[in-house]
Amino acid sequence: MIARFKVSSTVRESTLQPAGTATGGEIPITLRPSTVTEVLAGDLRVGQTINLSRPGKLDESIEGMEDVEPNKEYLLFVEAYPDGRASIIGGDEGIFKPAQAGAAFTSKKFGTVTANTLQSAARKAHP
Repeated sequence: MIARFKVSSTVRESTLQPAGTATGGEIPITLRPSTVTEVLAGDLRVGQTINLSRPGKLDESIEGMEDVEPNKEYLLFVEAYPDGRASIIGGDEGIFKPAQAGAAFTSKKFGTVTANTLQSAARKAHP
């Protein structure tokens, strides 16, 4: 799924029990509520709030994984789960920051692209 999100200033820590693991095998995760402001591909709805999750505790940085900042808007590639969480797909590669007036986005790996380019690529990959 590809959508534009407004990230909340609220953040909380939680744990996740991976499927197939015994009790006590929980891993720490950080949850940041974010509101969908535009949907480019997928089943999300504008106005829907999703808890963006990333592995680790709030004060832990994970090498090679940028975190979203509070009160900012991003275009994100995500995988959504039935429990209201979503994970950013591909680490930094799934995070695009607004570049200019919301018409273009930048990523460390892909440089500057437009929302239309990303939407078109998603349609070709998943017709």
